[in-house]
Amino acid sequence: DGQTCVFLADNSPYNFQGDSDVMKRIIGCDLLAFPYNGAASDYPICYSSIANDEALAIANAREEKRWAATCKFIDVVRPKALMPYSSDFAVCGPMAKEFAKLEALWWADKDKVAARYGERFGTPSFAVRDGSSLEISAGGSSFVPPEKAPPKLKDIVDRYFSIEPKTRELYSRKEKAELDRVIELASQHLFASAERHKLTTDWVFNIVPRDMPNGPKYVVDFRDKTVTEGPARPDAKSLTCVLDSGYLHAILTGRSHWNNAQLSFQLEWKRVPNEFDHSLYTSLNFFHVPRSMWKEFQAQVER
Repeated sequence: DGQTCVFLADNSPYNFQGDSDVMKRIIGCDLLAFPYNGAASDYPICYSSIANDEALAIANAREEKRWAATCKFIDVVRPKALMPYSSDFAVCGPMAKEFAKLEALWWADKDKVAARYGERFGTPSFAVRDGSSLEISAGGSSFVPPEKAPPKLKDIVDRYFSIEPKTRELYSRKEKAELDRVIELASQHLFASAERHKLTTDWVFNIVPRDMPNGPKYVVDFRDKTVTEGPARPDAKSLTCVLDSGYLHAILTGRSHWNNAQLSFQLEWKRVPNEFDHSLYTSLNFFHVPRSMWKEFQAQVER
């Protein structure tokens, strides 16, 4: 009925142009729906080199930054109603209990988030979820909450928690010879792609197969463009990933992807020092065997 509803999808408004054509269409909208947390990120929860208290402090600082940026945006847009949203999900596997601890923080609770934004702006703010309905019309907004409250993470965590990663149910253990060859092929693609995209870093990436306690620790040196079984350069900054051999093989051969693997909360990370290196994490996207190279390799094996 001619009402304007703005849905920001996954885009928190950290950097917006207040006088852009898009903003001119958004200002004064009847509903602004916006993301309110980054709980889907495995940082810092899956980084075992970060103490639990420090991890929560990092997560809180990140979300306060998001809160400040979103408030600045809402001050400019002046919507008639607000709808904070974020994906509702539970984590399975070893990190389930650690993830459930986030529920106690205000930015991880949709009802608390809606209340905080509503109070800050004196504007109707709705915690919409499965079973509820929100109607926007010329007469204003009408909200019907769900009949049943959603389950709490702490109440269902035992169902999803397991000492062993859930990926073991999907990907079988691999022998060292299989890993050696696929890592060799993947590293060739990695180094060539990093050079092509002008990605440079002096970090090393350590890969520790969790289910091979007496097995190798692969050291991928981005500076020297080498892959060895260690030790790493003593002066190197290091990112370490601990995962099962089967899951590692699946990622490197294209059955999964590093981005999806990170978001799965099935990987354990260590980062020394605790610094983000953009080139390092971007380069990881190329640490796999391209389909054409894998087909050629398989053909050689069959011959």
